[in-house]
Amino acid sequence: WTIINQAMKDIIQCNYKQKNGIFEPLKGIKEFIKSVKGINGYFSSFDIDRKLIRAAKRLAAEHFAPEEVRLTQGQLDEKLQNMLILMTKVDCLTPLGLSEEEKNKKLQDIQSIDEANVLKIARLIIAGANPNLSISYYDRILTPLILLAGGYCQLYYKQINFLINLLLDYGANIDYQDNKGSTALWHAYEEFMEDAGTREVVLERLIDKKANV
Repeated sequence: WTIINQAMKDIIQCNYKQKNGIFEPLKGIKEFIKSVKGINGYFSSFDIDRKLIRAAKRLAAEHFAPEEVRLTQGQLDEKLQNMLILMTKVDCLTPLGLSEEEKNKKLQDIQSIDEANVLKIARLIIAGANPNLSISYYDRILTPLILLAGGYCQLYYKQINFLINLLLDYGANIDYQDNKGSTALWHAYEEFMEDAGTREVVLERLIDKKANV
């Protein structure tokens, strides 16, 4: 067990050094577990996948979210909810009367804030925030995955896809239905307000992740 634990630690440390490693903290872990079960008959005779994944998630939290991991479950969930709601209210409209230089500066500031908030959201998920958290959004009860897939959070499509992948790796129910019976895939198709190209990227990602069509 010590050797296996150290090997998973090495994998996570390698991910930590990658540019966007925070969005793939468990990259390579499932493949490693599969190889261990294939080599050692002792491990193949037990259902240890969940146990090893839990251990890997604890290691990932220590590396990627050392401060957030100290929070209680309630605090993690509250912070995740507040961050996502904040991202639905980002003012992307540039006030009239600004020069082109001032407009560009404002847009850069907004993008900088978005990137910082995306990293905060990622750390909360890695630290153990509930990936299926119920969030009130107008007349609907949505999950973090649906908020992102539906384009309700003012983020770039790459950031959305990064967070979608992370949520799914940490247990988000891809086919969860909101209080009106709609899934993340439905929201991505019907509600995504960005350009069609961006919507198609999100749809393809959900289908690739085995969302029910």
